[in-house]
Amino acid sequence: MSHLFKSITEIPPRDFNWLWEGWIPKGEITIIEGDPGTGKSTVLNFALSVMTTDDVNSIGRLPDYFPREPQDVLIIDTEQDIATTLHTRLTLYGADFNRITVADFDFADTIPNIVDELAEQLDGQHCDLVVVDALFDIFDIDQNSSQQVREALSKLRTLARQHDLAIVGVRHRTKSTHHAAINKGSGSVKIGGLARSVLSVSKMPNDPHRRIISCVKSNNGKMPKSLIFSIEDSGIVWHGISEMTADQLLIEEVCIDTRLGEATIFLKELLKDGPMPSKDVLKAAQENGISERTLNRCKRPANVKSRLVDKQWILSIDVQEAVVVKENEGGNEDQ
Repeated sequence: MSHLFKSITEIPPRDFNWLWEGWIPKGEITIIEGDPGTGKSTVLNFALSVMTTDDVNSIGRLPDYFPREPQDVLIIDTEQDIATTLHTRLTLYGADFNRITVADFDFADTIPNIVDELAEQLDGQHCDLVVVDALFDIFDIDQNSSQQVREALSKLRTLARQHDLAIVGVRHRTKSTHHAAINKGSGSVKIGGLARSVLSVSKMPNDPHRRIISCVKSNNGKMPKSLIFSIEDSGIVWHGISEMTADQLLIEEVCIDTRLGEATIFLKELLKDGPMPSKDVLKAAQENGISERTLNRCKRPANVKSRLVDKQWILSIDVQEAVVVKENEGGNEDQ
């Protein structure tokens, strides 16, 4: 008989625990992804900062996080400068620096494959969370190769299970028009397949100041409700839950981009023969199913400027001789 196969009774069950309830499991790999500038690294830095603090200081600061003993964190960050950006963020968020270890390397150096060094470090140091930002900077592989991705992530998953810790990797999203959030991350689809939890950070539709973190995939429990947050000078501020799922948010982004693109083409075509009063432009836009909000958003990509002429706002394609009138020089444009 083959030595590969055995009765399931010979395989002992493995206890399962959450580091962040519903979002980040221990003993597994979690992926957090989003477009540049959405705040995926920022919200992750905030979360790990809360985790390093004691019960009193962590209560209520992170939704769904149940206070416990302070957690030890190891950070491998290839995108933020440790001495400036990362240090400043963690200080602002109240992290306990005595519980944080970082990989210290020069940005000018070639980033090494440090998985073996990570394994050596974990053998001698207790750790509850390893953060890798960006995930595939620590591997000398083609992240579009399913086989290479499987081999690389299997090494990380082994470390997570051996030491009962959570590993969270950050990655960007592609510019593709996928309507399924699980396929939106860069690299092979195996990345999302091997991770037990995949999280996404997006701008909130119709309120670009706010963000939404949503769960794309969870193999270890019920999908949590999406959370709304904003990035303020004082740190992350939470604004309750959103009923929108990761897929719905992605579809909304695609629709917004499509509507914006169509409106931009319309506006440039409308103004190609010369300036028009703002009210006439709005009327024409609404007759073509373009809302006032979308019209205003597409002015910048259409390179359209406003100027006040005889108490009337005029829109025109920006040219060298165009005069842009400041609001305090003649009133507020309300169109």
